[in-house]
Amino acid sequence: MDDPAGFNKALSSLLSIVSEHRQSITSLPIIPPSLPSTHGIPTALPEDPQGLEATLSLLKDEIIPRLGTWNGPRFFGFVTGGVTDAALLADMLTPSLDKSVQLNLPTDSLPILIEALTLHFVLSLLAPSSSPTLLQERFPGRTLTTGATASNVLGLTCGRDWTLRQFGVDVAVEGYSGRKVIVLHAGAHASVKKAAALVGIGKGNCLDFGGGGGREWDFDFGRLEERLEEAKESKEGVIVVAQMGEVNTGGMTSELPKIRNLCDKYTAWLHIDGAFGAFAALIPSNFPTVSTDLALGDSITMDGHKWLNVPYDCGLFYCRSASLQTGTFSINASYLSTGKRTHDIDAPLIDPLPPLQDMMDSIESPLNLGIENSRRFRALPLFASLFSLGRSGYTELISRNVSFARQIVSWLKGQEAYEVLLPDDMQVLNVVLFKSKRGKSGEMVRLINASGKMFVTPTKWRGEDAARLAVSNWMTGLDHGKGEAEDWEIVQQVLEQVAMELK
Repeated sequence: MDDPAGFNKALSSLLSIVSEHRQSITSLPIIPPSLPSTHGIPTALPEDPQGLEATLSLLKDEIIPRLGTWNGPRFFGFVTGGVTDAALLADMLTPSLDKSVQLNLPTDSLPILIEALTLHFVLSLLAPSSSPTLLQERFPGRTLTTGATASNVLGLTCGRDWTLRQFGVDVAVEGYSGRKVIVLHAGAHASVKKAAALVGIGKGNCLDFGGGGGREWDFDFGRLEERLEEAKESKEGVIVVAQMGEVNTGGMTSELPKIRNLCDKYTAWLHIDGAFGAFAALIPSNFPTVSTDLALGDSITMDGHKWLNVPYDCGLFYCRSASLQTGTFSINASYLSTGKRTHDIDAPLIDPLPPLQDMMDSIESPLNLGIENSRRFRALPLFASLFSLGRSGYTELISRNVSFARQIVSWLKGQEAYEVLLPDDMQVLNVVLFKSKRGKSGEMVRLINASGKMFVTPTKWRGEDAARLAVSNWMTGLDHGKGEAEDWEIVQQVLEQVAMELK
């Protein structure tokens, strides 16, 4: 097993594979080829060691070619970002360092510091220019997660605990004690219901009050306030979930100040699911209120592996009370003790930051702020990407993706074969929802994806089959060089060909 020369040879080969894949990513097939009836993927555990050379050959020849290319510029399925150059390089380092970022140890706290800086940088990235520390001041509770689902679990946990504390119930210690918590939302993502199930609220207590102004992601305020009044009378805990980026349309829940006022009036927790839509804050000319709306939440979900374009898995969670997080997630185990800490964990880190050594001494151990006791150093790729691109780099990325999505919307509206399902007066974010005018939307999706040149996902919208196309890759719309057709040209060609085949 200890073969330095063999390892170095295999590492060199692996770097060549990564480089070759990176250089050809814009032209690789998006859909993986189907497995042949006989292939070289083992179906039984070998009895004896196979060695690095055979293992690398298996990965290169049998596994990688059948994975497809989800991180290329024309994979428009789900909301899937790619991986920036800096994030890729840092992520290759991460398992080599193999740090479990869980405890703020006095002798080894740099990974904890890097994570704290990373979370701080994201708040700085999204803050309004008129108040650059607004989000930093609002959210002292900060941690990285595996993704938006885990972040929504944290958000609903914090909301559950806070709302029931108003009735003298400490759920983390004594359970629900006969109390009930409800989640009031407007077309929330399915992960919110999953989170409700996991934290004991129950999927059946997630109640949809969307439809305000005919939009699924906006609240019907009359119905919402009526239910809040009922909950107050019956002493139910209430979590209100607002969306920044509805999954089918990119729709942004409007009138956040009004929602905040209702939450204050009826003692409800406001959770904002901003998995990808929160990053619209970078283009205030199109979305002028997103930055200040974020500051109205009690907790926020974001995804790093979507629009920040870092590798899976990376989610972000922010909370207005770090002590609320530790009340649920801290553990009392002698072998995990780091000694007495005297800092106020609800004192937020605000620019200008204190000396780094002082920061190290004041950062709460991540295992006390979230689900996992053991965590990979997932902050490192995000830290590297934020440093590499900076504010202007990410602003350009988000702006280019939004412009690309709007170009598709504009083109589709001029075609006889397609119908855009987004409201005409809507500020398009990065998701395009459309269908075939010929009643063959399922076949339309199949033909688009069969081209191998772009990929969209099927969905249902108001009872009809439709397609959703999400633009969130850092490479989309760039000049790829090498004499290749540009992304927009390829998208147009594919959609024109599909329109002809649907006749």
